[in-house]
Amino acid sequence: MAPAVRPDGRQHGETSALLILLGGAYLYLKGMIRLRAPLTCLGLFAAVIWIFGGPAPFTGDAAAHLLSGGLMLAAFFMVTDYTTKPVTPWGEVLFAGGWERSPPCCVCGGLIRRGSASRF
Repeated sequence: MAPAVRPDGRQHGETSALLILLGGAYLYLKGMIRLRAPLTCLGLFAAVIWIFGGPAPFTGDAAAHLLSGGLMLAAFFMVTDYTTKPVTPWGEVLFAGGWERSPPCCVCGGLIRRGSASRF
């Protein structure tokens, strides 16, 4: 079995952001998911990183964090899970933002990444 971490210390999801995007596009084109929840999740995360992720407010590099792979995996494949996702449009937005039953996971993820921003 291949290790989860590559020899250079990066995880496999960090190198396959393009494949995760292609998988999300496939699910969208087949009508299996709608883009409200993934785009809400990615947008909130990008906003938090842009505001708090740099050395000064509003100087964070959101693109580097968005393309790291793990967040896109969560946005396209976990937030759109059939068993937990709401069926109404506003329900999807609120669910992806985290207001329905837990703290916003995308916002919390952005704040957690703030502490590890030196790696990017």
